[in-house]
Amino acid sequence: MPLFHDEMLFPRQGLCLNDQGKADAYRSDNGFHSSIIFNPCLDSRIFIAFPTLLLLNNIGKEINERMIPDAFQTFYHAQYGIRWEGLLHALMQAPVRCLRLNGFSGCEVSGEEEQLPEMPHCIYPSNDFEPSLQPSGVMDYYRMDPASVIPALALDVKEGDRVLDMCSAPGGKALILAEALGDNGHLTTNEWSRARKEKLRSVLKAYIPKTTFSNIRVTGHDASKWGLFEPDQYNRILLDAPCSSERHVLHQTAELKKWKPSRSKQLAHRQYALLCSALMSCKPGGRIVYSTCSLSMLENDETIRRLIKKKGDRFQCHTEFSPVYGEATEFGWQILPDSQSGWGPMYWSVLEHA
Repeated sequence: MPLFHDEMLFPRQGLCLNDQGKADAYRSDNGFHSSIIFNPCLDSRIFIAFPTLLLLNNIGKEINERMIPDAFQTFYHAQYGIRWEGLLHALMQAPVRCLRLNGFSGCEVSGEEEQLPEMPHCIYPSNDFEPSLQPSGVMDYYRMDPASVIPALALDVKEGDRVLDMCSAPGGKALILAEALGDNGHLTTNEWSRARKEKLRSVLKAYIPKTTFSNIRVTGHDASKWGLFEPDQYNRILLDAPCSSERHVLHQTAELKKWKPSRSKQLAHRQYALLCSALMSCKPGGRIVYSTCSLSMLENDETIRRLIKKKGDRFQCHTEFSPVYGEATEFGWQILPDSQSGWGPMYWSVLEHA
């Protein structure tokens, strides 16, 4: 069954496409009284159809006029200026998803599928392509935003590393880390939410062989306190921090109504605490990758700036290399959907422990 918004499960009842071959969103016949429904686990060209739902071909305009609070518009326009209108339109489109080959499956990428340049084992699937269970006992492909692959790759995990994934759910990045480790090294995954932790565990078990899973720990702790209990323990740490997730919020009426500018400030405080904890847990010479799917500069470069101001003698921002995808920021990189074929948003910064 396809997974909606990482939480709710719905049965498949048919596929619908618009006249461009892409489905933008659905709403109920009575208008936007509940939520815009989209399927982030399917390719952007496919949507699940329900009996009482209508397909909207111009969802961006509808939501912009009827739903988005002035405070939301003002907050992000102040950060992105004239770019904001086009960026908002891109955010309203159906999220792009790729399929990433599970390295434990024993399968190879089909030559018939469109492969993503410089993205190992990632493809844009055809409309009828679905992940499936293999004779090896694990699933062959995992659906995810292509932009989400990059922070995990930026961590540069090698066999024998001790790796911590501080906020792991739903698990796509953790799979990449586990593959890089193979049967050597150790991976600790963590998710504070009990429900999301169990979902994470189920994803890992579905994609990782039992022999390798024995080297993986799944925990449910407050990651902001991690450094107090396991200082100087890991040479690779991924912090994919809880964030504003504006693209998700823009497709959820109830969440959008609750949005306030103070939300980003509160999250930035939490993210800073998580970063401090990561710095404590990282061995000298180790690497931390901080990432969010937020548009807010408060949660991205400004959080790194605060860490530099307070603890800059303990690490360096690694900005020398240029990734194939994304645009440089002051302390990292970002991928925004208006400039990268609908990918993202995704921000990441690479920190090297002194």
